[in-house]
Amino acid sequence: MAYRLIDLSFIILFLVSSCTEDETSSVSIGENFINSQSTIAMVDSFTVKMSTVLLDSVPTSGNETLLAGTYTDEFLGKVSASGYFQLTLNDSAIVNQESVFDSLTLILHFTRESYGDTTQYQELNVHRVLQDIEEHEDGNLYNTSSIPYSTEPLGSKSIMAKPHKSTELEIRLSDELGLEFFDKMKNRSEEFNTTADFRDYFKGLVIVPGDNNTSVLTFSATDSLLAMVLYSHYVE
Repeated sequence: MAYRLIDLSFIILFLVSSCTEDETSSVSIGENFINSQSTIAMVDSFTVKMSTVLLDSVPTSGNETLLAGTYTDEFLGKVSASGYFQLTLNDSAIVNQESVFDSLTLILHFTRESYGDTTQYQELNVHRVLQDIEEHEDGNLYNTSSIPYSTEPLGSKSIMAKPHKSTELEIRLSDELGLEFFDKMKNRSEEFNTTADFRDYFKGLVIVPGDNNTSVLTFSATDSLLAMVLYSHYVE
């Protein structure tokens, strides 16, 4: 009986020791039956290079159309146009010595083109140009050209523009300037001898839009459709 007990104890010890022979081994249960939904993906990045191109030195001079106004473009932002022009002296720049001054006005004629919202009131201000309107060597003026003008307007008018219905627009100018012209014409001053003399004395006019304008209006710049008119009368 004693030998049997010793043999049984030896077998049990052997089995226990064999179960813990490799202490670093591990067992994963069920790894062959579960599909993992987790993945690792590498995404490469790229850089977008953008630039803004400003069109510079765009010719804006011409002899057929005058633009004046302001509008806000969805992409370009606020766009503004001011129309500069010179005047030609005609043969009727002489008044009777018995005449009496009435008024001085600027007469414009709409073309059918416009850009922006014309359902709002548009303000137009007429200013006196202070320097000669000189073209570049290539005969053009550009959007970068700068010509100073007086800060005080000679005349202003707020209109509900109807380019497709209205034809003529008349803006009354300063009586002070009108009387100055009138006296020089009566006295046969040299400033009214020729167009060159007149332009040396009176450089020109510019139509400047108001700050709250919503459209750019176009006017004809041809002879007789863009004119400054002095009104007077006399009794025989």
